[in-house]
Amino acid sequence: MDFNLFWDDTFIRDKGWHIAHKRYTDYIEQHKNGKVLYLELGVGFNSPGVIKIPFWNMAAENPDAVFASVNLTLPCYPEILEHRSIVIQDDIDHVIENLI
Repeated sequence: MDFNLFWDDTFIRDKGWHIAHKRYTDYIEQHKNGKVLYLELGVGFNSPGVIKIPFWNMAAENPDAVFASVNLTLPCYPEILEHRSIVIQDDIDHVIENLI
């Protein structure tokens, strides 16, 4: 995994990016209903409109969905998802090691 953020000129939206984005949006559309886990790993508030807010909105629209966040400093969820959220405030490496 590597950073690909909008904050400098290293963010690339080339042909490959557009192909991957289309696969992602198709997948999200095909799996928006039923039991879905929207899992955030280390997502902050640098650009919440990319992952955090869309995940919150998709989880809110699907009564069978659960939102989960693993974040060392800012784990959170909107009030509307209070009973369908899992928040783990810990280092991602530590959480993954404990799953194994």
